[in-house]
Amino acid sequence: LIPYERIEEQFRDEYNILVSKGSIYNFNSEASNLLVTLGFEQYIKQELQRAPLAHADETSINVNGKKIWLHNISNKELTWFEPHLKRGVDAMTDIGIIPSFAGILCHDHWKPYYTFKCGHSLCNAHHLRELTRAFEQDQQAWAEKMYIFLTELNTEVDASKKGRLSKKKIKQRRTEYR
Repeated sequence: LIPYERIEEQFRDEYNILVSKGSIYNFNSEASNLLVTLGFEQYIKQELQRAPLAHADETSINVNGKKIWLHNISNKELTWFEPHLKRGVDAMTDIGIIPSFAGILCHDHWKPYYTFKCGHSLCNAHHLRELTRAFEQDQQAWAEKMYIFLTELNTEVDASKKGRLSKKKIKQRRTEYR
């Protein structure tokens, strides 16, 4: 999704290597054909379907003057991007990862994700953006307190040796939350 001119500039300015748009096109084409030959799409989709935890989202993009949707699903190691004319269940079904996914899917609480029979987790990055809006634009004091609570909690979890809080600490923090 990077314009060829920008790639040309990068190679010229950063690496002192002159490369033409035609060469970049040929490199992309060769890499794409090799990935198809090696079954890359099937491999990535199967690995993501087997993941215990994955993250999903979509955003609008403009392709040749037309608004379409760029869907993504990722885990710690792999990411799949796929453009689609639609945004919801039809697109997710056509892409073919989420319908067979059995782990926990972290997302933005958009209703179509709940169509699929997997576990669900809500994305704190989305929560934080919504809380920021609530306290910056709507002057909702509770939202700023919740933002601080969630970011502190995240810092605590990141700092813990096991990547999670003890049962005692969870109980304490849950009480504070409520």
